Amino acid sequence: MGECKRMPRLAGAVVVVAAACVIRVVEPFVVPAVPAQKGLSTRPRQCRAAAAGVQGDSVFARPVYDPCASVYGCTPPGPGDPVGATSQKLREDRGVIGVGVIGCGRIGRVHLETLSRASGARVVIVSNPTIDKAEEAARMFGVDAWTADAHDVIEHPDVEAVWICSPSNVHAEQIHACARAGKHVFCEKPLATTLSDTIAAIRAMERENLKLMTALQRRFDPSFQRVKAGILRGEIGDPIVVKLCSRDPAPPPASYVAGGGGIFTDMAIHDLDMARFLMASEPTEILASGLNCVSPDIRDLPGPEAYDTANMIVRFANGREALIDVCRQAPYGYDQRIEVLGTRGMLSTDNMFPTTANLYTRERVGFADHPFDFFMTRYRDAYAAETRAFVEALVDDRPVPVTGQDGLIALILAMAAGKSADEKRWVSFAEIIGAGPEALDHGGAWIHRARALLGKDIVSRADVSDAFKVIDRANSGRISAWELKEVLNRLGEYPSDAEVQNLVAVADLDNDGRISEKDFEDLFSAFIRQPS
Repeated sequence: MGECKRMPRLAGAVVVVAAACVIRVVEPFVVPAVPAQKGLSTRPRQCRAAAAGVQGDSVFARPVYDPCASVYGCTPPGPGDPVGATSQKLREDRGVIGVGVIGCGRIGRVHLETLSRASGARVVIVSNPTIDKAEEAARMFGVDAWTADAHDVIEHPDVEAVWICSPSNVHAEQIHACARAGKHVFCEKPLATTLSDTIAAIRAMERENLKLMTALQRRFDPSFQRVKAGILRGEIGDPIVVKLCSRDPAPPPASYVAGGGGIFTDMAIHDLDMARFLMASEPTEILASGLNCVSPDIRDLPGPEAYDTANMIVRFANGREALIDVCRQAPYGYDQRIEVLGTRGMLSTDNMFPTTANLYTRERVGFADHPFDFFMTRYRDAYAAETRAFVEALVDDRPVPVTGQDGLIALILAMAAGKSADEKRWVSFAEIIGAGPEALDHGGAWIHRARALLGKDIVSRADVSDAFKVIDRANSGRISAWELKEVLNRLGEYPSDAEVQNLVAVADLDNDGRISEKDFEDLFSAFIRQPS
């Protein structure tokens, strides 16, 4: 093991692993053989905070926030993540998660910053292959210890959860090491660079009953969540088309792009995931194209790595489509917008600006500033909310809102986009996982096939309970009609608003417009599917 450097002891512990996310060229898919293991407990391992009985409401000083904007079991923060009087009580109750961070590059430092502001977590140790970067990050964020060896983080006795922010090609190896060490994992996308390695990593964590969360931070953006909540509540009727735009201020260096799998896996994967997140249906196929317009230094790279611009049409099982355009250069700033047209209206988001000031002159009328020019500033609140969600899941022993399965599906979407651009044709997502013809026309079929590869081909009562708990953000044991729709979506069911109202009428025994967890489980079993 590498030598572990220490600073004077501070209260709390957190470990983060970070680095650029690079996806290597995907190998042919082979379903991994996973040996059966005996003697495992039936409940996920609890962190010390959960075992101490600390409840979610005492984990963070929660700012006032419109609950309609939250579709996950966590509260998105405001501009900061203030630590108030509840922080001291949490520490007295020993409800603080010891965290380790692997990787002290750009994304690792983003997570270190958010962890430093989260009262339910304490970074214990950080690692980076270049130890000077680890030491610099440790001193910057007041972390006790630093090392060049990721295994020092994973095996540290005070670390209960590991943030993996290292290069993509070592994610799977580090997830397996965390599983062997009994550590929960928060992993930057992708979980691995191939489907087989992704599946093996997810199953390794599940065998040990450990929590694994995929970092898809855009799902936690307050503006994007407000759009999602509006769709679920029927504010715009049924979605007709979803449009997403994602443009970076400037291209990355050719060294970052080379060997990374290309624009669909290192950039558009977020937009593909958001299209699935917003559309009340599962995707079935994709048509993608790629261009080289602004980066001549990558023009000779193989396949999608040569593209700096791409366009995608994603078709869903309900017949609707999403339109996505991405580009590595937008000189005016970081351009991130969403538009959802529905049968009764439209929801959209605009770019984020440093200030709300407007400038009026002879030459210019409009915003005084350009949009934020970097993902770390644009999505600062989303990263904070994402961190809160995982820490709350650990403290309260609740299911994580973005699972390993979500990470697997996002990788499948990106791989299909690359294949479509290369072969200049529509590509079904079922093709990527080798599903049969029956999965080609129905989005849910290939999703079920993906679940089967994870050993989850049958929806269990535990799956139903977990989906309910993720959406029951108040931990009240009851959800509303529009929340019911999101729970059903998470379980692969996409009812219309009228069907949801009919289900509520059946299950809402006290006629208050809300449904209990037990009533929902009974409803799902009797009227929708037969969980095992």
